[in-house]
Amino acid sequence: MQSLFITIFLILFIGGALAAAFLIKPKNNKLTNDYETLSTKRAFLTILSYAGIMLVLVSIVSSLAVVMWLNAKGYSSQLIDPSNPNYDANVYNEMSNFLNPMLELVIYSLLVVTIVLITYKSVLPDFKRFNFISIVLIILGVFGVLLSGIISNLINLIFGVSNLTSNQAAIEENLFSSNFGLISTFITTVIMAPIVEELVFRKSIFALFKGKNLAAIIVSSLFFGFIHVMSPATNVFIEMLRGSATYNQFILELFSLVSYSIMGATIGTVYVLSDKNIIVTILLHMAYNLLSLLIVIFA
Repeated sequence: MQSLFITIFLILFIGGALAAAFLIKPKNNKLTNDYETLSTKRAFLTILSYAGIMLVLVSIVSSLAVVMWLNAKGYSSQLIDPSNPNYDANVYNEMSNFLNPMLELVIYSLLVVTIVLITYKSVLPDFKRFNFISIVLIILGVFGVLLSGIISNLINLIFGVSNLTSNQAAIEENLFSSNFGLISTFITTVIMAPIVEELVFRKSIFALFKGKNLAAIIVSSLFFGFIHVMSPATNVFIEMLRGSATYNQFILELFSLVSYSIMGATIGTVYVLSDKNIIVTILLHMAYNLLSLLIVIFA
């Protein structure tokens, strides 16, 4: 009952505050499309660069890194193959604890440099439009994303789904693997990921829809959810084919699409309310990820 009252209070508080923030916006700063300065060409280029790096380059770099690590250690690839009788879990964990944080930092560094170079001219005007209302929207947006998390957890509870996704589990694993893992996870999760994801899923996708905000929110939130579940769901699917995972586990991974899509829709809504100021959603995304990380560390 207490959780229900807290949820109702948050809904009323956030709804009322967002309405107030919208109403007190200056008359000459209404919701328009005047600030969609990213061209269609650059929007496509941003999305394709992100997809290319995440879907192609990650696999190539990861494979090369594994081979180089095995050679440096003098280990056989059989030791890290779960289907091989010589598989050694200790060796696999040693490799994961070293490579995962490093690869994540390298890939996100490349993503930030590439995507910022493509979009920076369209981002610069947003710094000038950052004001008190922007700060209000960031604070309310964090509460909104937290509320979306509560709603997602309630949905998961109804369907008997675990609230811990593979994506979150991987972050926690990197976080506690070593001091380097803690630092690299902090940098990628709190700083790099929000910059990259907001420039791709908000700035670029919204630029393609040219003022069709509802459609842009729906599409961007679905893609935002999909990109967060694609890798873990694919891994579970492969394990399912090998017989080491079940069909239900695969479905549960896909179900986490709901949680991430609701989060994406919430951030997309704040993006529209801020007159499509990408600085607002980047800082919102950073604040939420920082809060989530601190909860994991100190909980």
